[in-house]
Amino acid sequence: MVIKSRLFKHFLIVLMLIALITGLSPALPSAFAEKASDEVTASKQPELTLFDASFNSDVVMYRLGYTFPAGTSYDYFDAVLDARIEFIEEAGSEPAVYYRNDPNVNAVRVTGDSSIYINLTLPRSFFDEQFIEKKLNQGRLVFTLHVLTPDGKDIPSQEQTYVDLVDPKPLAGSGITTKSNPTSTAPATPTGTLPAKQSSVNKAPSATRYPKVISISTFGFNHLALKNDGSVWEWGNTEGAKQVSGLPSNIVKVAAGTRHRLALDSDGNVWAWGMNDAGQLGNDIYGYESFYTTPVKAQIEHVKDILAFDNTSYVLKEDGTVWIWGDEVFVSNSIMESTKPLEYPIQIPGINHVTSIAGGYKMLMLKNDGTVWYYQGKDSGMEFTGPHRMQYVISPMFEILGIRFASVDPIPEFTKVAKIWGGGDPRYALKQDGTLWMWGESQPILKKATDVVKISSGHFHTLLLKKDGTVWTSGSNRQGELGLGYTDEAEDYRKFHRVTAIKDAVDVAGGLTNSYVLKRDGTVWAWGYNDKRGVLGDGTTSKRLVPVRIPGFSPPLGYDMEGHWAQSAMERLYDQSILGGYSDRSVKPNSAITREQFVKMLVQAKGLAIVKGRTSFSDVTAKRWSNGAIEAAVANGIIQPNEYGARFLPEMNITRSEIAAMAARALGLQPNESALAFRDNADIKNQRGYIGAAVEAGIIGGFKDGTFRPNQTATRAEAAVIITRIMDYVK
Repeated sequence: MVIKSRLFKHFLIVLMLIALITGLSPALPSAFAEKASDEVTASKQPELTLFDASFNSDVVMYRLGYTFPAGTSYDYFDAVLDARIEFIEEAGSEPAVYYRNDPNVNAVRVTGDSSIYINLTLPRSFFDEQFIEKKLNQGRLVFTLHVLTPDGKDIPSQEQTYVDLVDPKPLAGSGITTKSNPTSTAPATPTGTLPAKQSSVNKAPSATRYPKVISISTFGFNHLALKNDGSVWEWGNTEGAKQVSGLPSNIVKVAAGTRHRLALDSDGNVWAWGMNDAGQLGNDIYGYESFYTTPVKAQIEHVKDILAFDNTSYVLKEDGTVWIWGDEVFVSNSIMESTKPLEYPIQIPGINHVTSIAGGYKMLMLKNDGTVWYYQGKDSGMEFTGPHRMQYVISPMFEILGIRFASVDPIPEFTKVAKIWGGGDPRYALKQDGTLWMWGESQPILKKATDVVKISSGHFHTLLLKKDGTVWTSGSNRQGELGLGYTDEAEDYRKFHRVTAIKDAVDVAGGLTNSYVLKRDGTVWAWGYNDKRGVLGDGTTSKRLVPVRIPGFSPPLGYDMEGHWAQSAMERLYDQSILGGYSDRSVKPNSAITREQFVKMLVQAKGLAIVKGRTSFSDVTAKRWSNGAIEAAVANGIIQPNEYGARFLPEMNITRSEIAAMAARALGLQPNESALAFRDNADIKNQRGYIGAAVEAGIIGGFKDGTFRPNQTATRAEAAVIITRIMDYVK
């Protein structure tokens, strides 16, 4: 995008002058009614609108926007703003042009074909001090937008006229409702200007019997966890994890910045809390050392994704535009020769059709055409370009109507991209051909990476999560952030090391010089740098070279039943204390079940009385925990001692054929060998009639390949399903 410097100076003066002029006049003559050009039909004209005005004792803020006509698309076009101020010097006189900008220097090059919104915040004190004595009145601002297309067309918008720009009341004839409360958390929405509220693509959390952490985020030494009940937790000192109060219950994503945090709800709203010294909360308030413990709603809607980086906030909206506020964009004031961070959201110019964003010292944006672009940011400094390679860069800033942006540029080696990841310095792209690339490398670092689920970068290290739940690390290990049990000075970003202590991982997050992993059971694990503040969050002040568990995130009881194909049956038996759990709060549905475990569950489900004082098998003594259930099964004909001989071998894993025979006897079914029609019938050696009866009754079945697999060990999940079928069986 290209912009000439005089654009800001001209239009700033225009708006400031008209703000004072019109603010002193309660009424306008009829000659000042809004008018429209008839040179081009309205359906083909770009729509230019002042869609919001906000006022308080410190600032006056205007928000303007234009939308290109529907159905027309250009790779780029130039937008030229022609603005003038008209006023009446004396009652009864004709309007005179008090100021008109030079439209030839107001060209803004824009890529794409969607809307652009322009925000401008001006100091109220400047109006009061500079213009209060001029006593100009009965004025108005008139402006027209000209779109200059690549094929040489000049398409003007309708000429727009606005009055009463300083008085905190609706603009005459505009249909705009201005906000008089400077702390309001939602921008004014004029009829017909902004898109109607759309249903969010984010699914709201629902009530669950397994409340646990489902995602994590970290930046610097701020750490966030989101649970599947919509609650948000934060940690970063020796006090441990604490729930964040003041958030709605439908939070679907969290993002941690250096000193602020963001949360996205299922309705597309963004909530922010923490430091606001750079306006990073997006609530239209800029306050040095202002810390918000209670979340506030940022002034933006229809959000699809969020990203907090350092002291800046980025969001991706559902329409494919990217918006920013905080320390990486500035409001300029050429009159007062100062700049300050932007405390309200504004669209990043020059980029549309974005499908995902990723964090880092340069924010990445993936477009729907597979190209990746990055927002430079304001700072100059050392830029990461690959292993042991750094380059000093200067990020140029350009101005659009008083807002200073960095440039948006493509990454040439990132084309035909399916996914992007960032965080700290290393940034990655998974291409559509399955190769994994790192910014600054001329060759892929992994030639086959289709099993990569997520990558998260810390300051100078990377965590890679695979589909099998393993976690791999690369890069700097000076603080033990690779989780290998030692520290060293190497920085090899191309070589990934497996963190052997971690299994069943579902999310990863790279901190400044530490690392975090979320496991499937909802527990959070960490390693790397720590100090006297306890920034790692494990309750100590010690550096950790191997993963340790973060306290406060215990897995829910029976957590591994959730989502299992036998979930319903297992939960039913678990709630009736027929199916038990383990000390780690799991049920282990895919683990094998022993003979004595199954017999005890079956006897309990049938409601049979425990038999004491008997010993049918030499290895099931009267003191053994399962003796009473095994003897009850013998007494009721479920177990036939002659099948086993003198020893029952209670700790042996039970087979499918054994379960089928016991189930048939427990139900009193008559043997029916004719029901056996499996491809592996020859493998069914014993109790064929009872197994056939169980099959005929629908208690047990075969596999999709037509086999029964009689000698295969049964799992705890299979046992639970069979027992619930026994409980529900009706002859």
